[in-house]
Amino acid sequence: MEIKQNTSIVLFFIFCVFTSQLSYSDPGVVNGSQLRTYIVHLDPSTNIDYSDLEYGRWCMSFLPTTLDSTAATERMVHIYGDVIHGFAARLTEEEIADMEKKEGFISAYPDKTLQLHTTHTPKFLGLMNADAGPLMVDGGKGVIVGVLDTGVTPDHPSFSDDGMDSPPITWKGSCDLPNGMCNKKLIGYRNFIERYTKIHVTGDDDGNVTIFDDVGHGTHTAGTIAGAAVHNANILGEANGTAMGMAPGAHLAIYRVCSQYYGCPSSSILAGMNAAIKDGVDVMSLSLGSGPGEKYDMDSIAVGSFRATQKGIFVSCSAGNEGPGYKTVANEAPWILTVGASTTDRRITSVVKLGNGQQFEGQTLYQPKNFDPEQMRPLVGSNYDVDDIVNKIVYCGSGIALCQREEINYLVTNGAIGVIQGSYREQGYQTFARNHSLPSSDLTFNKGEEIINYINSTDNPTAKILFKHTIFNASPSPSMAFFSSRGPSVANPGIMKPDIIGPGVDILASYLPFIDRRPEAESSNHSFYIMSGTSMSCPHLSGIVALIKSRHKDWSPFAIKSAIMTTADILDRDGKPITNEMYVPANQFAIGSGHVNARKAMKPGLVYDVASDDYISFICQMNYTDKQLMVITGRNVKCSEFKKISIKDVNYPSISVEIPRNAHDYKVAVKRTVTNVNPGNSTYSLKLNLPKGVSVTVKPQLLNFSKIGQKKSFTVTFVKKKHLGTNSHYSHGYLSWIANKLDTVVRIPMIVKYNDQ
Repeated sequence: MEIKQNTSIVLFFIFCVFTSQLSYSDPGVVNGSQLRTYIVHLDPSTNIDYSDLEYGRWCMSFLPTTLDSTAATERMVHIYGDVIHGFAARLTEEEIADMEKKEGFISAYPDKTLQLHTTHTPKFLGLMNADAGPLMVDGGKGVIVGVLDTGVTPDHPSFSDDGMDSPPITWKGSCDLPNGMCNKKLIGYRNFIERYTKIHVTGDDDGNVTIFDDVGHGTHTAGTIAGAAVHNANILGEANGTAMGMAPGAHLAIYRVCSQYYGCPSSSILAGMNAAIKDGVDVMSLSLGSGPGEKYDMDSIAVGSFRATQKGIFVSCSAGNEGPGYKTVANEAPWILTVGASTTDRRITSVVKLGNGQQFEGQTLYQPKNFDPEQMRPLVGSNYDVDDIVNKIVYCGSGIALCQREEINYLVTNGAIGVIQGSYREQGYQTFARNHSLPSSDLTFNKGEEIINYINSTDNPTAKILFKHTIFNASPSPSMAFFSSRGPSVANPGIMKPDIIGPGVDILASYLPFIDRRPEAESSNHSFYIMSGTSMSCPHLSGIVALIKSRHKDWSPFAIKSAIMTTADILDRDGKPITNEMYVPANQFAIGSGHVNARKAMKPGLVYDVASDDYISFICQMNYTDKQLMVITGRNVKCSEFKKISIKDVNYPSISVEIPRNAHDYKVAVKRTVTNVNPGNSTYSLKLNLPKGVSVTVKPQLLNFSKIGQKKSFTVTFVKKKHLGTNSHYSHGYLSWIANKLDTVVRIPMIVKYNDQ
């Protein structure tokens, strides 16, 4: 059956909530069994034509019959309608077992907590150049971006609506903020973590429930996406400039699904996605996620984003911060844009000079004016005596001995005058601009080791710290952030992940107001802060999606995704291959298609679009059951109803194939289709950068187009060579279509896995 869903469901639930006992405290245990929050999926194909109010009653009917209406309402956490058919409720294992016997039940799984994964980046990404046109004047105009995060600080100047148009008529959302706090920029605000926190608290604990951002994370990501221009944005006087989001003309709809004390429950995320779909957003941005290998039907973001893309909503997610190891990437579903993190060319530098003349460049945010740059000071190692650090610089260790904020504060209390900090070995040659409470310099691991060698080589080690402040045009840039999670995808190695990388290191953007009484903070803008993570790279891409969407309103989410991926840069600003944290060329499991090129993505020439049903065939090829398929798609469908499409043949803007290492004369063919999005006649010729161990044949080798919307298909055949020429399990290459007349390159990665079986 088709269930109609609109605001009546919400009104029914609100009525139930407010007729419950306001002093309710979840007992946590019922008849000796532990209560947990479960997400329950129901059959969308019931034969009864439920009205909206009856849909809510239908969901409530799955709760234990022993509960009276008040108790049942208290157990219910969220009722969904657009994102899934079902609800989230507090239940025991025994109650779930009883629920499984009821007609219409599909599956249930416990709620889990997911983790939260700029003055310069618009210029760094080429959006502030003289020839960039009006992109940064009203970029993203008419586009609504839904941000699912920790909320925002609504009165922050980044959310000013000066010069903004009213939201489009497609907007159907609401604002839970006090009167006047929403405006033409910040058009919606919903709090979905509040219900979760109140229903889980016990005793006198108030759940630390706030309506506003209590972390700063959501304010930072929202400002990066679509923040209004704010002049003199800086921190401690560094990184000074005009802060602006990627799409300053876009509208923001905020869905608070995370908090400082409770993280990001899946049930709240689903509630936020449900509302965003209903409200009419164009883009969803989620800088959060779980770990790698999550099955799609158990992954709230995968399920919710499938439903969103079916309705034309683009979903952008962070790749995770578990790098640099492989098989660590999160948010692996192919209908999501999965974003890794890269560096920019900005550094906030400090230099350590040792008594033996050696000098090492590092970074620090705190660059005090009253620290004498010429005075050498005694230097002690990480095994210091607390009585012997007064007026000395302390080397605070590296690797597992890295000093944390508490220890550095301890050094301050006990009279240390400065701190030098090494990094984790995994960071390679990358450092961060940290805001230590002492004059400091953060160095790479290898430089930290040289500091140790120097301390051990002399009876009177000395050092001084020189502050060089903010510099630009540092090289190499961009390079991979060491923490950015890598592929291959665990959930499905047949799809390359991450898809793209974007700026995610030392990003200055809007933040919670804070107090800093150091003299250097007198000129600081206390509502901006620097943060790093794929949480910062994801909103850069979400904003760029808004730019594209405002120019190409009829493009599908998958066409926009293709435009971003096929125009990405694989070379850095010096014209060399983008490197990883060790400054060696990074492979596609790190950079995906490459580093985003926002301007080129506006005019990609060709796109690899995907029919929605092709992803259903894709899911079926991964051996999901019909019941699991129903959970993911929200449709009463069976795999037998769809044509079989091999995973390798899904029209994704990358190609991944497997070849047995020991097979003879092995070949595998892959089909792709491109759609012309450029007016006029155009001809594209083929260019190949071959993976090691295979020969590649493409037919045809020329693609001719005469009109917009015209489609052309081609076949790529991989033939295993007798001698692979590599001992690696993977080899990487690229397939490009080049239209010289248009100065357009449409490039996709090729990955070959050599299977030892």
